[in-house]
Amino acid sequence: MFPAVAELALVEELVCAAGQELAICAIPSLRFKAIVRPGDELGVHLSTPNTEGVRNLRILRGSEIVAQGLLVLADLRADE
Repeated sequence: MFPAVAELALVEELVCAAGQELAICAIPSLRFKAIVRPGDELGVHLSTPNTEGVRNLRILRGSEIVAQGLLVLADLRADE
């Protein structure tokens, strides 16, 4: 099985790979709906933030949602 924390690390890696210096700072809700195994190909869909900075997250294996919820990302450059 693929630990849930690894799924969240995947989200942070993808955000950073897109050239954004963001980190997960809050998870208002998150539900893991299916077991993910090593070797599964996953897709991540992350919405733009709403007015409160909350984003919708979906982690997919093909068309199956394996996790979904809400995230708040912090800008790591804000402290500079």
